[in-house]
Amino acid sequence: DTLVKRLNIERFDAVIHLAGANIAEKAWTHDREALIKNSRVDSTRRLAKLLAYLNEPPQVVLSASGANFYESDLTVESTESSPAGNGFLSEVCKAWENALQPARDAQIRCVNLRMGVLISPDGGALQKMLTPFSLGLGGQIGSGSQSMSWVSLDDAVQAIEHCMLTEKIDGPVNVTSPDYVTNKQFPQAMEAAIGMPATLNVPSAAVHVMFGQMGKECLLEGVKAVPAKLIESGYIFRHQKIEDCLRNALGKHRD
Repeated sequence: DTLVKRLNIERFDAVIHLAGANIAEKAWTHDREALIKNSRVDSTRRLAKLLAYLNEPPQVVLSASGANFYESDLTVESTESSPAGNGFLSEVCKAWENALQPARDAQIRCVNLRMGVLISPDGGALQKMLTPFSLGLGGQIGSGSQSMSWVSLDDAVQAIEHCMLTEKIDGPVNVTSPDYVTNKQFPQAMEAAIGMPATLNVPSAAVHVMFGQMGKECLLEGVKAVPAKLIESGYIFRHQKIEDCLRNALGKHRD
């Protein structure tokens, strides 16, 4: 009761939980993997138990997950009903989503937001790529055939709001653009958006040496996550094409 009063969370209509340690910030040592997993699973479980304890719980809790939930596959599209993969990130996502169970048991509507790569100039993957691409040092990684499921910042925020307000949406939701791209197409879109050549390709062997398992799962593998639930529920994406999304994020509008 003291914690509930201190946090002042009684009578909230909705709770959104997006916390978790940065996946691609450092190489995955044993300690780093533990931090990545525990920062997501433990915090989500504690939150779910607290919400279930409330006399007046929220109507809905929306908790982040990742499109990495699915198996890396070059040929198959993954909808919300597709099975989970077996890699480290897949295992993290499964445990992350299962940690909401206390809230589900309390009859709170729970939404697992399986986020794609967020395209925003203020952080994340795009910010890290801007410097090399601006210097003409960008390019494809590995074979370039691996898929990248992405979402613009605008669509991520609006899709979360849509899920919050749409009562029939429950369980996992792919928060990804319908137009996933390959790792070969992405640098081409960056080149068109910023006007610098993207010709420095990084071989798979170099990625393995520099980043180990993190490089394998984050850079050399990918999924084709399709936002079936969002589309079926009437959500309309603001940014469906990667080049237009990049131009908008970077302020590089067409003449």
